[in-house]
Amino acid sequence: MRLDKYLCDCNLGTRSEVKALIKKGLIRVNAQIAKDPGMSVDETKDSVTYKDAVVAYSKYHYYVLNKPKGYVCSRRACEGKTVYELLPADLRDKLETVGRLDKDTEGILLFTDDGDLSHRLLSPKNHVPKTYDVLCEKDVSVEDLKHLSEGILIDDEMTLPAKAEYLDATNRIALTLSEGRFHQVKRMLQATCNKVVELKRISFGNLYLNDLNLPVGTGKEIECKEIE
Repeated sequence: MRLDKYLCDCNLGTRSEVKALIKKGLIRVNAQIAKDPGMSVDETKDSVTYKDAVVAYSKYHYYVLNKPKGYVCSRRACEGKTVYELLPADLRDKLETVGRLDKDTEGILLFTDDGDLSHRLLSPKNHVPKTYDVLCEKDVSVEDLKHLSEGILIDDEMTLPAKAEYLDATNRIALTLSEGRFHQVKRMLQATCNKVVELKRISFGNLYLNDLNLPVGTGKEIECKEIE
């Protein structure tokens, strides 16, 4: 592929920005200063460096955001502030959300341009767990916990078995789901004659919010071990 495309794919900047880096002699290919943005680079064999630091090529990009309340998972500005405003400028047009969180829900939100991975994470047959910290309007009884765990009838169809347990109070629970129906957590609580007051997604698969050290509204690219 072209060197400038390689550098853009590696998030080193826009096409014009990486051309400026090449012009300044800051890019080397196989230890030689690159002079032509259009030179051919083999992403599987060639060594590309920027200021002597290796620029490793990745076909896809993966990003995790600690989503704040008040942001929608849409690119349409008419719906309000969008989560894409919180991404680095060079990734905003490349990535799509993996599923969605409601406007008033915060917590882990994944982005990628890897369609295959996104499909695998969202497919109900793969049962990828997602855990929510749920603050409820009323106390959740032991019987309601049991019902939530066994499955709740929504639109004439039972939800898959879940995991429900108390957190630090009887009106605050952790609810782990392996499917993602529309407004599922809120509707499950409604079915027990309760109401969600605050909702936060605290884990997605093996990614845990407490381990990410991300203040609300901030994000980071996901490391290789986390992608695996």
